[in-house]
Amino acid sequence: MTVYDLDLSDAKFDIMGWHDSRVYSLILPKDDCSLTIDLDYIFQWHQRDGQFVGFDVAPCLLTFHNISGLKIALDYANRGSAYISDIHRKGPKPAPKAGVELWEYEIELDSGTISFTATGYTQSVTGPIVFSESQDLGR
Repeated sequence: MTVYDLDLSDAKFDIMGWHDSRVYSLILPKDDCSLTIDLDYIFQWHQRDGQFVGFDVAPCLLTFHNISGLKIALDYANRGSAYISDIHRKGPKPAPKAGVELWEYEIELDSGTISFTATGYTQSVTGPIVFSESQDLGR
């Protein structure tokens, strides 16, 4: 199996992609002002003869830091699961606190959107990266 870079943070936003990552849960902000998304992250899509034959997938926690302006618009009627279509980022712009930058994020899901401002994110791998014939681990 391929060795993957597991140092996943906002510094690597341009090379990361969350398309078709299954979302299992959201942990809403508390005192630490973070939003955490439990998801299956696809590290690699495998193709053979132009057909997708499998995926290297791992459970991960994607945590956005120092968030504000959280807006959630989801329509979960008639759905049993949610998948990320894309994550968009605009910015940065200076924060009131010197030396801190703010980014505007919009998480596009097949069931709606989540938008907010944050100073950045980290993504931690919480289990092994495995080859799967499906895009999620069905956990």
